[in-house]
Amino acid sequence: MRATATIAVAVALLALACGAAADTKHCDECWGKTSGPCRHNLDWSCHNYMSGTTCPPGTTECGPIDCAVSEWGAWSKCDADCGGGFQTRARKVTTLPSHGGNKCPVLEETRECNTDKCVKDICQVSEWSKWSKCSASCGGGVQTRSRKVVSGFLHCPELSESQACNEHSCKDCAGCRDKTSGPCMHDAAGDF
Repeated sequence: MRATATIAVAVALLALACGAAADTKHCDECWGKTSGPCRHNLDWSCHNYMSGTTCPPGTTECGPIDCAVSEWGAWSKCDADCGGGFQTRARKVTTLPSHGGNKCPVLEETRECNTDKCVKDICQVSEWSKWSKCSASCGGGVQTRSRKVVSGFLHCPELSESQACNEHSCKDCAGCRDKTSGPCMHDAAGDF
């Protein structure tokens, strides 16, 4: 009888010690080849049970295990040298969530990079051409000049411009046509 009482006390003390460990609600490791969401109160063996039921007598439900992840890795090389690209970085799962633990956070991030305009895309233009002949010899005319795109297409400046010319009045020949001037009028019919 005395031996039985001693064994009962030892089992109770062991159960109390293991039960205190079980109160942490975390199954660190299952003993042997056992698995499941319930840990035995007297040893580290784990037990399966039907979903929606409670752990069998003598076991304690394992607490939730949150997902754990590594630190972020380095950013990848930008996928564009200029004009805007993207780069990514990732981290890995080190502990999978279980028993209702928090889900894993985002494992990959993307950000913009190399957003400066590409030099090859910035518009390059030729030199200005010479001014054209004035459209009138007096009374105000217009002359133009132009330039061409040599390369690129971003932020191209104006490619042509005009300016007033021969703005002096036509006074030498009254009735001269199209702002022409001079002391002589053409003899041909319809021409002045």
